[in-house]
Amino acid sequence: MRRLALALALALSMTATAAAQGGGHGMKWLDEKTLAAAKELGRSLTTWARAEVIPEVQAWKTRLDNSLSPADLAALNDLRRRSAELRDRRTALAAAMRAAWKSEDYAALKQARDDMKALGAEREEILQSLRPIAEASRETLMAIGETAMPSVRQWATEARAIGEAWYEQNKGSISPMAAGAIGRLMKHRQDLFAMIEPKLRTKAAAARFMLWDGEDFTRQFEQMLQNGDIEGMRELNLE
Repeated sequence: MRRLALALALALSMTATAAAQGGGHGMKWLDEKTLAAAKELGRSLTTWARAEVIPEVQAWKTRLDNSLSPADLAALNDLRRRSAELRDRRTALAAAMRAAWKSEDYAALKQARDDMKALGAEREEILQSLRPIAEASRETLMAIGETAMPSVRQWATEARAIGEAWYEQNKGSISPMAAGAIGRLMKHRQDLFAMIEPKLRTKAAAARFMLWDGEDFTRQFEQMLQNGDIEGMRELNLE
């Protein structure tokens, strides 16, 4: 659940920009007007998330932290630090892999892939260290989860409404191929909450939430969107 709120706030924006990018088939659908419109949507969603989502998620984090013993809290904060460092290394490796692929530097690509696999072992070590703290916090985590569900449902509705309003306003000005792809996604979309809710009840979701260090997780997305780094955004962990 570390990036749950970001997933909710930016789900439609990510879907739109990924679809506009052409689904990995090499077609660049992001002309200047389309990218400008995507940036506008990103600004709307990040502003909303900072006002409505982040403060409440930070309150859940505080509730969890206050329930822990001093020793468990110190251990958890160390795991959060290690997890954040691991995330930054993963982001850097993903960028290196994209660069190596574009330059056809297959030796560098292989090395980056090997390094990426090694991160999995480090992540597993963090999760194993987290397990006893999670088990001791089971009741608190379950209580936070029950408190969170109504908010998550509301956020999904609000994020979808922002995305739909954006599409109606911009469908005539963005590139026709992007408009068609996004329109089909809108027409056949599933309810955001229905897609997200099952993932919230998993151990992996609880681990992500516990390992979140309270950062404003919209900042990285905002910077990438401003720079037009669509490929980088697609590498973000949004769950």
